Amino acid sequence: MKYRHIVPICLFILGYNISGSAQSPKLKINLITRDSDKPIGKINAICQDPAGFMWFCGQGEKCLFRYDGSQLVSYKHDLSDTNSLGGTNLETIYVDDVGKIWIAHNNGLDEFNPSTNIFKHHRHDPNVPGSLCSNEVLTLLKDRKGRLWIGTKNGLDCFDEQTQQFIHYKKSPGNINSLSCNYISKIYEDRQGIIWVGTGAPWDGLDDEEGGLNRLEQNGSFTQFKHDSKIIHSLTTNKVRAIFEDSRGVFWVGTSGDGLHTMDRKTGLFERLSFNPKSPDYLVGLPMNTLPIDHIAFIQEDRLGTIWIGKWSSGIIRYDPILKTITPFVGNSSFSDSTSWTAFQSREGLLWISTEKNNLFKIEIFNKPLSLIPTTDQVYSFVEDEWSHLWAGTYDGGLVHYDQQYVKLHQYKNIPTDSFSLFDTRNRVFALMEINKNILGLGTFTGAGSFNTLTHEFLKFKENPNYNPIGIKNKPVLQMIQDKEGIIWMSIVDEGLVKYDLKSQSYRVVIQATKSSPSINMSSAPYALILDKSGNVWAGGLDGINCVDIKENRIKSYLEKSTVSALLEDSKGNIWAGTYNGPYLYDSSKDKFLSVCDPNSPLNGFNIIGLTEDNAHNIWLHSRSNIIKLNPADMSSVIYDSKFGIDYNSLYPGAYKDSRGRILVGHLGGFISFDPEELMDPIESKVFITEMSINSIPVHFGKSSPVDQPINQIQKMVLNHDQNNVSFSFAMDDYRDGAKFYTKLEHYETEWTERKSERSSNYFHIPPGKYIFKIKVFNADGVKSEKSIDILILKPWWRRWWAYLLYLFIFAFFLSMIYTSQKRRIIQAEKQKALSKEIEQSKEIAKAYHELKLTQDQLIQSEKMASLGELTSGIAHEIKNPLNFINNFSEINLELLTELEEENLDINIKETIEINKHVFRNLIKNSEKINHHGKRVDGIVKGMLQHSRLGNVTKESIDINSLCEESMKLAYHGYRSKERSFNAFYETRLAKDLPKVNCVPSDLGRVILNIINNSFYAVHQKQKKLQQENTDEKLEIESNYRPSVVLSSKLIKYDKTGAPAVTITISDNGMGIPQAIINKIFQPFFTTKPTGEGTGLGLSLSYDIISKVQGGEMKVKSKEGLGTDFEVIIPINRN
Repeated sequence: MKYRHIVPICLFILGYNISGSAQSPKLKINLITRDSDKPIGKINAICQDPAGFMWFCGQGEKCLFRYDGSQLVSYKHDLSDTNSLGGTNLETIYVDDVGKIWIAHNNGLDEFNPSTNIFKHHRHDPNVPGSLCSNEVLTLLKDRKGRLWIGTKNGLDCFDEQTQQFIHYKKSPGNINSLSCNYISKIYEDRQGIIWVGTGAPWDGLDDEEGGLNRLEQNGSFTQFKHDSKIIHSLTTNKVRAIFEDSRGVFWVGTSGDGLHTMDRKTGLFERLSFNPKSPDYLVGLPMNTLPIDHIAFIQEDRLGTIWIGKWSSGIIRYDPILKTITPFVGNSSFSDSTSWTAFQSREGLLWISTEKNNLFKIEIFNKPLSLIPTTDQVYSFVEDEWSHLWAGTYDGGLVHYDQQYVKLHQYKNIPTDSFSLFDTRNRVFALMEINKNILGLGTFTGAGSFNTLTHEFLKFKENPNYNPIGIKNKPVLQMIQDKEGIIWMSIVDEGLVKYDLKSQSYRVVIQATKSSPSINMSSAPYALILDKSGNVWAGGLDGINCVDIKENRIKSYLEKSTVSALLEDSKGNIWAGTYNGPYLYDSSKDKFLSVCDPNSPLNGFNIIGLTEDNAHNIWLHSRSNIIKLNPADMSSVIYDSKFGIDYNSLYPGAYKDSRGRILVGHLGGFISFDPEELMDPIESKVFITEMSINSIPVHFGKSSPVDQPINQIQKMVLNHDQNNVSFSFAMDDYRDGAKFYTKLEHYETEWTERKSERSSNYFHIPPGKYIFKIKVFNADGVKSEKSIDILILKPWWRRWWAYLLYLFIFAFFLSMIYTSQKRRIIQAEKQKALSKEIEQSKEIAKAYHELKLTQDQLIQSEKMASLGELTSGIAHEIKNPLNFINNFSEINLELLTELEEENLDINIKETIEINKHVFRNLIKNSEKINHHGKRVDGIVKGMLQHSRLGNVTKESIDINSLCEESMKLAYHGYRSKERSFNAFYETRLAKDLPKVNCVPSDLGRVILNIINNSFYAVHQKQKKLQQENTDEKLEIESNYRPSVVLSSKLIKYDKTGAPAVTITISDNGMGIPQAIINKIFQPFFTTKPTGEGTGLGLSLSYDIISKVQGGEMKVKSKEGLGTDFEVIIPINRN
């Protein structure tokens, strides 16, 4: 009796309620009302568009309704607006696949585009054969081929949308292959694509023979099916208003009177289901009404396969085709209306029924309840043996044995007279496990033990007094697992986590429940125990989770502030935890448990008390009132609650997957069993925008609209800064109760806002920027749907980047204006002061300019004189040689004459004559040489005179080779006259037979002479530099380096003009010209020579002479350290 209080306390902690509750209803019926809670009036037709909106034809309000689950928007006929609804008495409505809405009324056919809110009208025109056959349109259908069928009071039409023409089908008297009647009440397409046409109506004013059922054949003819009093398998009457084919292929036809039928379409025979008062619970017909116009108004199948049949004034029944039973709704407390008109099933499975008494009902059909295996007590635990038999541990009911089909075989309880019966006198089995073959381990209220499935004997675990002086074997055991070494781990009340060695029969406390440390939290016995694939033991309880690393003998705590009631290791090795705040998953990379749910998900409020995994790797969780399917791939979830027959607070901790893959969940009255693959797929909902307002003005899609798409298709929009008050209304295409809406304007709001009663969000004075409007909805099954819209609110023009540039420009402009004005005043003031100085400065500038000009002329003249000096030096050397010859031969002649005179006096005449001949011959030779060298001197003097005529620019034809030869010699001897130690190899390689060149000889000679002098200077400088750097190796250097200057000429074709030209190339192997300055050498006053050795005008003047006077071109090529090539190109016939 010591632990009598333990289980009630544990049940209270877990939130358990031992008392049960009533079974939930299978249907939930709601009446759709307007804002004033009044019915919306009679609805003639119902449909749903692709966006999810519901559409109703309101006969009472004479309008078209659009319904989003919370608001009704009406569209009415307006005589002043040709784009409005075209009629007032709306008969039916049809929505095609593209969202176009077709409305039939007493004034024709309307085609409505919800995106533009514009109605297009189709009318009967007697003068147009291809127009509508009648303006009184009753029914519509668009078949799978895209043909629109229109039923009127005057025949059947087929509308071709491309040609905008109507094709007419009418009754032809005496033709049985035409329509049986022109009053079209119903058009239907079966699964085979066959069009069926119901004609006649109880109120059509026609005789009873008019009407019937028609089948459209492929050749355009009809097969008629009509009432025949002689044939019992014909229609009851000819007034056909209801046609339907159910999911089992049964073809239903409803007529007036007691006119419920099923039809064999192969034979064309009908089975009449007439009402039999003696069998009111079976479908043999509907109760009759005395009104002559009573008829079958609709036949509709719901999502569970149940058939709903409505009679105009005799109520509605629900027929179960499997059980063959009916449920009447006449007089039902939640459905008191005894009339009906039409029915429609929306996308999420809701059934919408309108009645003749102006009511519109929304009916939610719950799923078939999950299978409950009953026992006398709550089930806490499960285990299967090797024979796939199930063993269940119960509260007060002991151990229960089931076969593979869950048929109860035996129940094992405590028998006081049987020592091998269940050892717990209260018959409370909390934990079950398989120790080994045929041996089960079980934890009870009074300790742990084993059960032999073959001998059916129970044995309590013994306690070795040598190891267990504290005596814990009689305490309640809540959980049991066995590790790889065969050690059994248990959760024992008042002790904590304990392990038991079967061999030594010893208990050992691993974590004491009443003690704690910084790393361990366990104030009570764990509620959940698992052993992972690594051999670690995980224990969950009031103080979170403790993980015991058996190998390392370490313990670590997680989720210290959470109550953990369930643990699971899935097939992939992931550790899941069920807490009072929903499910958690262990993240090994962060070494922590993380919530797997959306922050707004209803799962966060569930106390998870059971966890298991199915064969498809989905995680199944359950709380006291819900079973949840969680997909680990995307963490999406589905909630199975009262809609599946789960009563409030009826579930218990046991969760198990058996060998067949069925999920077992402990229950107040036994356990629930289901195959996950057999459960109906969750209904996926879609959220959409219904309305949008900017600055309180509704926005519609159009040319002048700020949106370029229909409202419900918007994904992004751009608004001006003054369009920053935005409102959104929204809905979803799931009209069941229980949905939860959340909204958030990202970058404007930080938290999600739940929209409980209102289905709209309003935002005011939104600053310019980028935002994302997000809607998140959890439907009745807990399935999440989301939608988002990107919003860009532009800055006002005065805050945009170009505006700031404009401000900067204006500011700079004003600054410049101020600066200019100030500057103008200062300048004006300074002008007077500087006027006198300006005159003086002008004189000084003129004087300086004059002096600069004189200096420049002197420099140029100096360069010319330097050139002339070099030329004169060469000429002097050239003149000196012939003068020496002249002097020498003149002296010889004088000596010869003196000798002749003396010898003539001493010798005879004969000898004198011989001597004279010899002297005369010598004199003649010497005179010729004197003459020759005199002419040489004359030529040199003439050349010097010609060279000195600087102002003479008269061109003449000259032999360019002679000029080159002469210039080379003059330059070499002139340079040697200044540098006595200089000696170089020079050579002329002149092309033969060059034509004479038309040029100014003196100018051209001065150019060639200048370039050759520069070349000799370059090779001389290189020679001196090498001698200075290598004084010890002078002889070797003199043998290795030989100064060389080569002058060559050749005839070319001038590139610029295409005319013949002579090119003169002067090459040396001197110092070369650095690339950094090679482009500057033709600039005036630029020189590479030391100060005082050159003016920098030689090449500049040469370049001007060649390019401007001679019309040619000068080029230079050089490699530093290797030498330089100067090339002078001179056109031959340049004038």
